[in-house]
Amino acid sequence: MKTKNFLANFWFKMSPIERLIFLIVVAILAYLTYRYVKSRLQTASHAAEQKGEIDALKAAGQKANYTDAQYKAMANDLQEAMDGPGTEDDVVFDTFKKLKSDLDFIKLESAFGVREAKDNLFGYLDDEDLRGWIKGDLNASEIARLNNQLKVQNLTKRF
Repeated sequence: MKTKNFLANFWFKMSPIERLIFLIVVAILAYLTYRYVKSRLQTASHAAEQKGEIDALKAAGQKANYTDAQYKAMANDLQEAMDGPGTEDDVVFDTFKKLKSDLDFIKLESAFGVREAKDNLFGYLDDEDLRGWIKGDLNASEIARLNNQLKVQNLTKRF
């Protein structure tokens, strides 16, 4: 009963502007908590899914054509090309031209992971994986062009 009285007294003793500020702070904290939990769950889910795909492709005889450090560098190049206003399309297309197998695609996707984009009023957008970044930065005709490029390279992965 004391807790209920405390909360009622706390709320009703505040001025309308203090209530508004309190609600805004609570909303921001709830949003940040949601983003954090979503990001962690998404990262764990992607890692497990990609591990299974990598194992299956290796069992089918595919091999990685680059080191983990090289995949990470490619992922960083992609983020730099897409982060903020505008997209350096040539960097995106050139990076995907380097891929020689579906295993390369998945290893690049894995190296990219889930990343935070700096692009809005508050400085950040939702965390996205590589597919989310591509779909958010390229228009439909550019995605079709990228998918066609992947097809020509005999990759089965698409956006």
